[in-house]
Amino acid sequence: MSNFDPRLWKNNFLHLSPLFSPLEPAYHLLGRTHDQWPTLADYNQTLHTLPAPIYNNNGKIISFVDQNTDASSLFESHYEPRIFLRGEIQTRLTNWHDFFQVLVWSTWPKTKALLNELHYKSAIKRSNKQRSPIENFVTLFDECGIVILSSDPDLFTLIEDFQWQQLFCENRDEFKENISCITFGHAMYEKALNPYIGMTAQALLIQVESSFLANYKNPSSIDSMIVKQLTDQKVLEPRILNPFPLLGVPSWYENQDSTFYENTDYFRPGRRKCL
Repeated sequence: MSNFDPRLWKNNFLHLSPLFSPLEPAYHLLGRTHDQWPTLADYNQTLHTLPAPIYNNNGKIISFVDQNTDASSLFESHYEPRIFLRGEIQTRLTNWHDFFQVLVWSTWPKTKALLNELHYKSAIKRSNKQRSPIENFVTLFDECGIVILSSDPDLFTLIEDFQWQQLFCENRDEFKENISCITFGHAMYEKALNPYIGMTAQALLIQVESSFLANYKNPSSIDSMIVKQLTDQKVLEPRILNPFPLLGVPSWYENQDSTFYENTDYFRPGRRKCL
């Protein structure tokens, strides 16, 4: 999982870790041999290959455009407003961060559209440069989010209480059977190209029926579930997310021996949040 040069295109990133598996269907939709960096045409072809067009929550069809096609400093031309008002996602080429952004939009379009709407409507309401709690939440989840599904609330309690030894070691079999971790944030995918001790995601915990876990890999089902969870949430702010040491997930890191989980600089203790 190491020595991956981020300056170069590599078509085998999916094999670096099971962490990347949610993006596999969208990646294959690019329809290329993947021997070089995808182009904007490739990215937009991915959208055209989907069963239906992707719309934002303002009724605009989503497309990927060159980041430099509009240099205006007007609010309407900033990154998030431009997505909401025109459906245009400014995209850098030969860039892993934006490459993963394309794949995440193609995989969970409803969630991405909701996050964009929340960000835009919150930003347009404020009268100063200070970001709102909603904007901070959206940015944190959009960049570093992970969705954790489980039918066992006791496992969620271990996450909320920072009980990492109990979660990953003492309950390892239970973890494998009753938790599904789905990386959402495109920045976390970029970091996972060269994982490092300290990688921490921001987890959205969603309780599901045990029967759902058998089919949780359906992107559409997950997409709708995240949207419902965020829509039903009374308050959207960073503290509803749980810090989560991503490399502790079984098989997501190559050196998960007994001493690995004893590293309290990474698997930090903490106190349960009061919401």
